[in-house]
Amino acid sequence: MLVMKEEKMERKIFCLLCILLMILDGHSVLALFVVTAPRSSYTAQYGDTVQLICSFPPEENVYISKKLKVSWEHIDSFQGKSQDVLMLTDGKLVLEKQSDTFRGRTTLLMEELNNGRAVLEITNVKLTDSGKYRCVLQLDGSDYKTISLKVKASYKIIDIYRSENEDLLTCQSLGFPIAEVSWQNNGDNVSLPSNFSQFLRPDGVYNITSTIRISRDVTQNYTCVFWNKELNEKTQASFHLEPYQGLTKDQFPMNTGKILTIISVILAVMVTMMVIYIKRKHCFRCFRKKGKRNYSTGSVCETMCPRRNAKHEQDSLPDNPRK
Repeated sequence: MLVMKEEKMERKIFCLLCILLMILDGHSVLALFVVTAPRSSYTAQYGDTVQLICSFPPEENVYISKKLKVSWEHIDSFQGKSQDVLMLTDGKLVLEKQSDTFRGRTTLLMEELNNGRAVLEITNVKLTDSGKYRCVLQLDGSDYKTISLKVKASYKIIDIYRSENEDLLTCQSLGFPIAEVSWQNNGDNVSLPSNFSQFLRPDGVYNITSTIRISRDVTQNYTCVFWNKELNEKTQASFHLEPYQGLTKDQFPMNTGKILTIISVILAVMVTMMVIYIKRKHCFRCFRKKGKRNYSTGSVCETMCPRRNAKHEQDSLPDNPRK
């Protein structure tokens, strides 16, 4: 009886071992093609470039891009809808079904495929690119991984400028969400009221502008501060302003006296030439016309061109016999 029980026990153990080996063998077959992700989440700045990576076991001595099928999909975190980003089939990118949101901004790095990496590169990252991305790969088997992308829109670039005609100072920046804007002068908060404006652009970021009126009496060091509460980020830009002063003696050129003298001489010469020209023009009317002297111009010609020997001239004129 004991021998029979031992034989039955050995058979059961043998069967269990067979079943276990079959299970392990099945798992090894299924595990021939497994997709992994070096990172499960990425964070990118608005306007930057980001690369999402899926890894797989490459085959040796095989041009993988001809056999491998790649599909990248975007799952909108707000609407939950799936969008085609790009596909690779028979070594060619298929973009017919690509969403307009990603058109012209995405590519698959083909040189990385032989290294066992399916790299999706997104340029000029937008806020709407946030969400989950599904990487589906097919070679000898098929597998997929899901990767998350978070896009930050920090107010990292601040333009600050002064109005030409008014004593106004303006700072402007792009970001998300709406930031608080404050001003400092020489390290102290400015209590002067500011003109604050904002509008939402089509790409999902806010364009924020703040303007204050400044004083030009003393040296000023203004600082515009953007506080993004949600991202817990503070960015700022400064503007140095010197006090306004009129022209001083030191600001006049050293040869100002010489320049004024030359200008005065030129003006005197021009006035003299003008007087001579006017005199000659009026005197010309005093000359003879058709052999006779014409004094019909009156007192002007008498003054400008006086007759030097009136008696001699009168005697030389022909008599006008009376009939």
